[in-house]
Amino acid sequence: MDVQWAIMNDPPETAGHSHFQLLNRIRSGIEGNEFVMHYQPVISGSGDRIIGCESLIRWQDSSNGRLLGPNAFIPVAEKDPVILDLGNWIFQHVAEQAARWKSEGLILDFYSINVAVPQLLQGSFAHRALRLWEKSGLSPEHLKIEITESLLAQKGETLEQNLSTLRSHGVSIAFDDFGTGYSSLAYLDSFPVDCIKVDRVFVQRSASSAAHASIIEAVGLMARQMDLTVIIEGIEDESNLSRIRSVTDVYGWQGYYFSPPLKSEDLPLFVYDFNPARAVQASS
Repeated sequence: MDVQWAIMNDPPETAGHSHFQLLNRIRSGIEGNEFVMHYQPVISGSGDRIIGCESLIRWQDSSNGRLLGPNAFIPVAEKDPVILDLGNWIFQHVAEQAARWKSEGLILDFYSINVAVPQLLQGSFAHRALRLWEKSGLSPEHLKIEITESLLAQKGETLEQNLSTLRSHGVSIAFDDFGTGYSSLAYLDSFPVDCIKVDRVFVQRSASSAAHASIIEAVGLMARQMDLTVIIEGIEDESNLSRIRSVTDVYGWQGYYFSPPLKSEDLPLFVYDFNPARAVQASS
């Protein structure tokens, strides 16, 4: 039977779980293989090809039959050691999926994985991540780690050592949700970051605010001067794309205008059937 899943991002309380119950359900979900990965394509700045994808976890919660988005369980998991098990599960499954795609002839430039604070504060994280990535059969240059400002606020020797180890092996480090915190610019000078992902808030507000469009333009200029790549998130329609294109050049585009997060079996079809005309037309 074909089951249609509705993605829910309700807080744990409204999803019918207490904090303690939710943690137990997450543990059971890992053991019961209830988690799945979806992959949102990232389009090249020129709009002519798929350059990578962001790996996004979903939970097919058997207790209520709903497909839960990460906001429904990751904030709770991050406060418990279970996030380490979940993080290992994500790395292993993304690597194995990349290996399956490779066997089918599909190799993307990069595969992004979001990393939580407790993971990078573990001394063994970098070497474990590299070991798990070996399952992909791809070099570490194909792996991109996404971190947020909340993680960078945990500045310390272990965090910096993990990031440096990953970078030394060719892994790219992306600063996700750039611009949403108070110290984004300061962190760029303190950590080995290769890529900036501009938060969707700036994209949406640029439609009615010249100031926000100017901020995106300034970020693009700064990134070029610092030799960083820029990915713009939250491209929902053609006007978003053409508006941002008019103020800056970028490395990649990501958003529902191109594609929502896809099931693993659907991504190759999207890549092979991708029509660059939509992206190219928006620039003319």
